[in-house]
Amino acid sequence: MNSILLLNVILLIVSFLYWLFPPKKVNWFYGYRTPTTMRSDAVFELSNKIASRYFLLCVLACSVVSALLYFLFHDKVNEYVYYAVVLLFIVVAIALTEREIKKQIK
Repeated sequence: MNSILLLNVILLIVSFLYWLFPPKKVNWFYGYRTPTTMRSDAVFELSNKIASRYFLLCVLACSVVSALLYFLFHDKVNEYVYYAVVLLFIVVAIALTEREIKKQIK
């Protein structure tokens, strides 16, 4: 469980910093980068604002679900279930971000 707790804390810190300081210009290092989002600085900034919000919300939800799993099923849940929960929430964040971006840039 310690590795799961550490993973959730790291994800919370990274997503919070990403939400506070989203990238403003297209770059190849930091931010939500897809061919669609890198078309212009305006689209990139909007996309990262959207992505940072969804990633923060999904990581918070993931932390809550992980904590509930731990407290309700302490010894019955395999560590890989926690990793699957984290992966699921990351995929959900990406899907929500893509859907919102498509709506915004039409």
